[in-house]
Amino acid sequence: VGAAATLITSGYIVGGTGDAVSFASGFANRLAVGAGAAFVGTVDGGNTLGATTSSTLELTSSASAGTLASLGSQITHFANITVDSGATWTLTSDTIGAGYTIVDSGTLTNAGTLGSTVTLGSSAQLTNTSTARISDTLIGVYASSTATVVNAGRIQGTGASGIGVSLLGDGN
Repeated sequence: VGAAATLITSGYIVGGTGDAVSFASGFANRLAVGAGAAFVGTVDGGNTLGATTSSTLELTSSASAGTLASLGSQITHFANITVDSGATWTLTSDTIGAGYTIVDSGTLTNAGTLGSTVTLGSSAQLTNTSTARISDTLIGVYASSTATVVNAGRIQGTGASGIGVSLLGDGN
């Protein structure tokens, strides 16, 4: 018998020879990460991509900006990725594929390859660096309210009726 679990960290978590963090499968687990957090070992959200229950990786607001590396390789099994309002984060050069739910309600800089739609919350800002890629079969970046997109890389909707960037609100 188990239940969904939440871990909130801005510190250093070290695993022996395997996982630094391991959540149980079958529960809507949540890992809230603040700037300065570091992991030695894998971080396992517990639920594989496409499972009926999904885990959330929440990038929280801190006094300083955060950088997240190894998403999809060292940090796995989090189908939902959220950037909190007021938070500033950079995703570095890892590649994540399709099937993720990525919601930016703060300030996100993508320096990697995201194979899923990035949905922007109200007043969110997304910067896609010159080496970065965002793509999905339908919409690369979507905003239904005021948001800002700064693109120096590539954003695309890859399907026959795909849209690279859809700003339906008062976007810039």
